Amino acid sequence: MKQFQKQFSLRGKSAAGAEITSDMLTKVNAFALKELGVDDIYARKCLLAHNCIDRDVERFSEPLLDNFAVTLPGKSLLFGHDRRNYLPMGLFFDATTEVMSADQFKALTGEEARLPDGATDVKVLWGWFYIAKTPTSADMITNFEAGVYRHVSIGFAASDLIGVKKEINGPTQFYEYIAPGEALEGSLVWLGAQPGATAQKALKDQENDTKEVVPMKALVTLLVAMGFKFAVDANEEQVAAGIKSLLEEKDARIKALEKDAAEGKAYREDLVKTYVASKAKLGEVAETPEAQEGMKQVAGSYPLDFLKSEIKHLQARVEAKFPADFQTKGDEGNNQREKSDDNPLIPKAQK
Repeated sequence: MKQFQKQFSLRGKSAAGAEITSDMLTKVNAFALKELGVDDIYARKCLLAHNCIDRDVERFSEPLLDNFAVTLPGKSLLFGHDRRNYLPMGLFFDATTEVMSADQFKALTGEEARLPDGATDVKVLWGWFYIAKTPTSADMITNFEAGVYRHVSIGFAASDLIGVKKEINGPTQFYEYIAPGEALEGSLVWLGAQPGATAQKALKDQENDTKEVVPMKALVTLLVAMGFKFAVDANEEQVAAGIKSLLEEKDARIKALEKDAAEGKAYREDLVKTYVASKAKLGEVAETPEAQEGMKQVAGSYPLDFLKSEIKHLQARVEAKFPADFQTKGDEGNNQREKSDDNPLIPKAQK
């Protein structure tokens, strides 16, 4: 595996470092030999590398950037790749990769993304480093915040550097570092090689600066495409009133649905009770609460149409097994006459 150095710009506006979260502090203390607090360190986020073609007509492959993200934490922040004359000034404690569009990359860095033919996404490597706050590091921190320390370089190992051609016998378009590889260190240098590599401001400042302002016309167009009914020239008050009205309408529909759901639940519960009662009359379920509760659970899982059909059949069986105790008077007289004709104890009329 070959070792290389690649320079990047640590360009960015000044800021008092990053706001240190508990998660960041936990990662820092994984490397510290004593417990450090938020007041003990200065931290900053840097864009260390990306997959665009740089000023040296070279690029990192996407898998190699992933290798860097895994191997950078725990590696030193140096001056000018000098591993002999100076001790480390800081330590990288976290790293990650992020994929963004070329437009997002330009909005973030102010630089055009020069990608290979066919590529559309920019993959960047973010690295977090911290510096212990000491009397000797005070000048260093001041220079970071003043933007004087703004260019960095990554020292790394890669499997190889290969030429990439559009055609087999054509000219080399660019050179590509390929995986597997390892991030060995990061250094402050005099000038960067990759356009767009930047230092990040404090987290809260970055969040404020990167909020996207959507023009009202674009917002209205988007809302109309989503089904909202607004005039093309609607202003903020009209859009807000329209959205409020739609939300109120939505709440009303939800309440109506909740009412329908409650009524439907009550209806189903009545059907289940009728089903279990019919089963009990037919002797197909014991009349104990435990047995009937189990039958209710079974019936409650039936589809509604199936449950109604079952009840209809059960009720027909119940009526056949337990006929009515009395009939109408007319029917009763007819039945008596029919029965008297067959009763040998009743004298038959003389013909």
